[in-house]
Amino acid sequence: MVTIMECQDARLLILPYLDLELTEAQAAPLRQHLIECRSCRSEAQADKALDAWFVPTAEIQVPADFAARVARRAVAGDTGGRFETAGRGSANEVVEGGGRILPFVLNLTAAAALVLFLVSLAVKFQGNPSGEALQADSSNLSEMLDELDQLNRDQAADPTEGVVLPKADHDRGTDR
Repeated sequence: MVTIMECQDARLLILPYLDLELTEAQAAPLRQHLIECRSCRSEAQADKALDAWFVPTAEIQVPADFAARVARRAVAGDTGGRFETAGRGSANEVVEGGGRILPFVLNLTAAAALVLFLVSLAVKFQGNPSGEALQADSSNLSEMLDELDQLNRDQAADPTEGVVLPKADHDRGTDR
C-alpha cells in the first residue's frame, strides 16, 4: 500500500487530531495513514488511552477581590505563615481540629487491616471443594478446546453470528 503521508508528519498531527483541532482537509490524510500504518495507529491509540485519564473539571471560581487581597498581604510583608480560611478560622485551628480525628482514623484502619487479615487466614485454611464434577478430564478438555477453536473459526467467517456455548457446557446443564 502506498501511504499519502509519512510517519514523521503523521505523528505530529496525532495529538491535534485527537483534540479535534484539525480541519477535515488535514484529518482525512491522517485517518488514511492511520488505517495503513500499524505503528502510527498504535501511537494514536496509546495517546487516546492516555487522554482518557484527564477528565475536564469544573472551572474554579476565584473571589472578585482575590488579587487585591494577595497584593495587600504581599505589600504588608506577609510571608503566608498564617492563612485565614473563609468561615473556618486559621489553618492552624483546622489542623488542630483534625488532630482529634487522626488517631480515630488510624485505629479504624488498623482494625480493618486486622479483620482483613483474619478473613484471609480463614479463606486460606478453608478446605478446597472437591469431587468428580471438579476434576479436569484431559480427553474432555481437548474436545472442548477443539470445539472452541471451531467456534472461533466459524465466528471469524461470520462475525454476525451469535455466541454459542460449547456443547460440553450444555451437557452439564450449566447456565452462564
